[in-house]
Amino acid sequence: MKEKLDKWLDRVSQMKVFQPGSLSPPAVAVVVGGGVVLIALIAWASLRKTTPPPAPLAEGAPWICKNGHEFSPTAKQLLDHKQHPDEPVACPVCGAAADPAVKCPKCGKMVVPGPAPDHLCPNCKFPIVHY
Repeated sequence: MKEKLDKWLDRVSQMKVFQPGSLSPPAVAVVVGGGVVLIALIAWASLRKTTPPPAPLAEGAPWICKNGHEFSPTAKQLLDHKQHPDEPVACPVCGAAADPAVKCPKCGKMVVPGPAPDHLCPNCKFPIVHY
């Protein structure tokens, strides 16, 4: 048994698994190209900037009144709302109470988010994430 093991070890030690220059040039090109593409994808994913939707109490954020009018409150309206949060922001068109809105990522319609976490867009039934 020991002789067989020694013989096998000799054969294994003489095998050359990898020799320099054993890869063909097309194979090297594929490996190097794949590595470059992978590095480029990682860099792109880590460096791209995603812009979160504006906070509801930020100037320029969309709001919708009870009658469906879309508007962006002025800085004065937002300041008044922050100082008196129990008083609703009034729609500049009809004077009705308004709520912060978000844009549906699927259909683009402005909707007032309902109770978290599973509010669906009334237009396309896509889940709305609100912040």
